[in-house]
This record gives sequence, C-alpha cells and structure tokens, in this order.
Amino acid sequence: MATSKTTTKIHGSVTDSNGKPIFNAHVYVQNKEFGAYTATNGQYNFDISPGDFTLICEYSSGYSSGEPVQDPIDITIDKNTKELNVNFKAPVKELKRPIRAGGIIAENFDSHDKKISTTKQSEPIAVRLSPGAGINSLDKELWEKIEKRNIEFKDYKELMDSILNCNLEDLYNGSREKVIDKNHLPFNRTEAYSLLKFATEKYVEKKLGLSVPNATPYFPDSRLPYYSLILERISEFLDNEEPPTERECEDLMVVKDQPILLELIWSYWHEEGMLVQTMNAIARRFQNVRNNERDPLANLELDPLRPLNNILWGYIQDTQHRLTISRRTYEYDHHYGIRLLGKAIPEFMPADSRSKFIQSFHNLLYRASLYFKEADDMTINADAFPLLNALRETHLILAEGSHNQFGDLPTVARIEMLMEQWILARPEIREFLGGRIMVPYDETWMDRVDTMKTLQGWPDTSISYYHDLAKYGEQIILGVRYGNWSRVIDRDSARNWADRWRDAIQRYLHSYHSVTGVDLTLESYNQSKDEKYIMPAFLIQQKVQKEKALKRG
Repeated sequence: MATSKTTTKIHGSVTDSNGKPIFNAHVYVQNKEFGAYTATNGQYNFDISPGDFTLICEYSSGYSSGEPVQDPIDITIDKNTKELNVNFKAPVKELKRPIRAGGIIAENFDSHDKKISTTKQSEPIAVRLSPGAGINSLDKELWEKIEKRNIEFKDYKELMDSILNCNLEDLYNGSREKVIDKNHLPFNRTEAYSLLKFATEKYVEKKLGLSVPNATPYFPDSRLPYYSLILERISEFLDNEEPPTERECEDLMVVKDQPILLELIWSYWHEEGMLVQTMNAIARRFQNVRNNERDPLANLELDPLRPLNNILWGYIQDTQHRLTISRRTYEYDHHYGIRLLGKAIPEFMPADSRSKFIQSFHNLLYRASLYFKEADDMTINADAFPLLNALRETHLILAEGSHNQFGDLPTVARIEMLMEQWILARPEIREFLGGRIMVPYDETWMDRVDTMKTLQGWPDTSISYYHDLAKYGEQIILGVRYGNWSRVIDRDSARNWADRWRDAIQRYLHSYHSVTGVDLTLESYNQSKDEKYIMPAFLIQQKVQKEKALKRG
C-alpha cells in the first residue's frame, strides 16, 4: 500500500570505547518525538520525514541516567534519501547512583515498526521481578479443604468448657441424661469424664471429616479422585445381583467417600514430645503411686486437683479402654516405619513396616527445599519435575499402609490426646505443677508438659517444636496421601503443591532440626547421608546423650 509521505530510515549502532554494544541507549531527534532505543546488540532504527535535524544519543551510564554519548550530530535528509546510517561511540563510565527512569520512553523498539510512539514519563517507573508460578490446577481445592479442616485447640477447649458446664445445645439435641447414658462407663462417678469423651468424639468427626456434598471440578463424583481410582480397582467386589438399597450403599461407602482428614503422625510427634507421659505421671500420682524412687511429684500436694477429681477418676478408670503405647507404636510403624523407644516396648516384632517411608518423605522435603531456592532466584525457572517424582513415590508408600486399623486407630488416638490436652490445660494442673507463665506458648496445655520435663529430667526440647512437627507434618502428608499423584504427569501440580505448603514445609524442617539435630536441607557432603534416614526416636536419643555428655564436661 502506498504512503502519502516519503520517509527515510535512520539506523545505526551505539557502542562503548571498547566496541561493545550498549543496550537501551536512546537515539532521538531534538525537539521531535521521533526516536528509538537500542536493542541488546546495540542497533537502533526509526523512520523520519525529509528535513534538517539534530540527532542526540543518551544512555544510562551505570546507575545514572540521561548521559550524552557524544556531541549531537546534525543531519539533512532530502526526499531522495532512502536510508541513513549514523553510529555513536561512548566512553566507559563507573556506576554512580541509583537510576531513576524518566525522559522520553519509547513504547515499541521493534526494528520492523515504521514509526516509534513515545510517551513522556514524569514519575519514576517501578520495575520488579516476580518468581514464576505454575498454572492453576484443580487439586488446589483439596488443599484448601485440608487447610480449613483442622482443630484449633482454643475453640475445642471453649466448647468442652461450655458443655461440661451443662450447656449441651451445641452438642446434642436432647437431655443430659441421654448423652451420658450413651457413653457411660461401668464405674461410679464417671459422668463428667464420659461426657468429655463423647463430646470430643463428636467434635473430631464434625471438624475433621471431609464433606463434599456437591460435585466440583476436582470432585466430579463428590469424592476424592484417589478414592474413585481405588473404587475402580475393587468394583468387582461391589457388584451385586440386586441393586443395594440407599441405606446399604451409605453404610458401605461412608468411610471411603468421606475420610476424616487426620494423620497418625500428629499423635506420634505429641507422644515423642511427652504429652502422654506427662498425663500418665499425673494419673499415677493421683493414685498415690511413685513414678520412680526420686519422683518429684511425690513432694507435691494434690489439693489443687480437687476440682478435677471426677475427670481424673474417670480417666484412670477408663485406662483399659484406651489405646496402649504398644498398639500405637505398631501402627506408627505400619503407617510410617517409625516407632517409639523405651521400656514400655521391650519386644517389637511388626508384621508389615513402611521401612522406606522416612527415606522417601525426607527426600521429598529436601527436594522441596531445593525447589524453594530455585524459585527465589528470579533468573531461572525452577524445575518441579524432581519434586513431582518424589511426591509420586511418597504417595505410593503411604497407600501401602492404608490398611488394617487405618482410619480407626488414628481417630481414636486423636480423641484421646485431645482429651489429655484439655485436662492439662485446666488451671488446676498449672497450680499443681507450677510453670513459667511468661513463655508465649501457642496452646495453654504446653507449659504443663515442659514443666513436667524439667521436674522429671526428661529431654528438654520444648513441646512447641514437637507440636509444630505434628501440626505441619499432618498437613504435608495429607496433601501427599489424598492427592491423585499416581495419575499426575503435570509438573505444575507439584509446583502448586510446594507453593501452597511452603510455610508448613519450612516450619517442619526447622522444628525437625531443633528436635533431632539433623538438617534435612543440607547436601550429603555436609552431614552423614544416613542421618536423614534414621528414625527420629534414635536421633532424639543420640541428641539427648550428647547434651548430657556436654553438661558433664
């Protein structure tokens, strides 16, 4: 298409005294809004109509802006001039001060453009590099549910306090007698404890149960995609000659469709942190039994515990119905290949152990830490494929342990330990044990455990670190267990998982180092590779022995 006005192409290069191209130098016509910025190779070009002009070239010398390259060049262009080559050469200067973007800024520097449009900028331009992010994936919906479906101890404690003060409307639409009869123990004077136990069971089921009433993009069948995959595998066992009734289907599938979002690792880390041992020591003192020859609780009077008599009496009488340390340890090993150490478990002979879980899980955390470092480097695009492979491996190992007492024992263990936390959080226990009021613990029961550790001479790492391992470890593993990682081939899903749980992963890594002395983020040459894959109980024991040796000098 013909143009109504003849133009001439001005082009050339801008280099420094060493002949190296200068990027982003501004070549323009004085008193005219015509010009261009040089590309990375130092080249520029723009079109102009015939006439007499003065060409000016400015560039940013280091951190200073608007510096002239050389003296302006006067040019004359007639209608017969098709193109004109003008080169500029500048001296090398040192960095001086921060640059402030201003002056005439070209919107388009493409050498194929016929005309350069420019804009006058009066304010500084903010330039910011942002880390890359993956494409949104549907499994974010699952992670949101995991994050929201959790128990805040403050809310649990307030509800239990209200219920035990006979405010039952939040728990049960009936009389108090009906509630107590449902879980009444076969012992006298256990009504208060029975009510606490029943209320805690209902609270856990309500707060942690996964509920997907309507189909969504990630839950097309109103159930986890991972569960849909499992149901496909066992469909032959569900076929009947006659269609089952609605009630029968509900009874058969309720646990599979709507799992309770909790992990046994929550109980494991609290038990390693001496939560259960603290409660057992108080219960033995309540029964007038020494914990050892030099039991410090023997010198404490029980008078402050009088308001809790019915609760403690019921707790002790219910011992035969609670999980034993041996049962929990066997299940810890079945799920995660970890166990407790101590005299309470003299012989340990598991039939099925997840011996590869620690190696796989800690490799996942290590890969996540590498990804975070790469993601924070704005000059590269972090590779999430190693992370995806680690997620798939850990997911498959966790799936192998989803049998036997899976779902039942972890739920019961959570209920029992929540009740123990509530009892320890009572002001009567603090008055009985003493403790440091000024320490800012996250939850009110924690100072009682640390005080008991001090009295008994147990490992003195604060329960706060164990609580972080329990809380964040549960969130991390839930995202691995219930994600459909065996079918995921897109690295963006792994990238989104890491970004979503970054804070939880980093808190877990820090707390694990505080508890065991092992940094899971270090390369193998910085510490023994085997330390990353040793069971936490052995590492804790080694750390305690080292600390005792240092104290002895």
